[in-house]
Amino acid sequence: MITLGISTLSRFQRGTLGQLVSEGHKTHQEMVDALGVAKSTISYELARVKPYDPELAQRDADRKRRACGRHSILTASLTILITNHLRLIWSPEAIATAFNLGTASIYNWLNHGWLSFKLADLSNQNVRQRRAN
Repeated sequence: MITLGISTLSRFQRGTLGQLVSEGHKTHQEMVDALGVAKSTISYELARVKPYDPELAQRDADRKRRACGRHSILTASLTILITNHLRLIWSPEAIATAFNLGTASIYNWLNHGWLSFKLADLSNQNVRQRRAN
């Protein structure tokens, strides 16, 4: 059974592909028939490392998979800047406006503990106090 489209190979399939390459199977079609994946998957996999080594290919695939996804814009210098302004009793909203950041991002960083400032230590200057009846 051949799967359509590009898919990633498992560690076992990479080992099988390495064995097929070392045995001298010349065409991609022979490898496709043996592994049951699309021809483009074989082509991409063989281009991953040259000469093809299943262990190096697996390491490369793992490294690329870890690099996927969104990355935080929080840097060490931005952490210091935000923390200093929070200590100066700036609100997260004022910091976000002044430095072109998202208010939600600052609150998320506080909640996750990525800033060395506790959410409970924020100033309550702009919180309206309701009168008790």
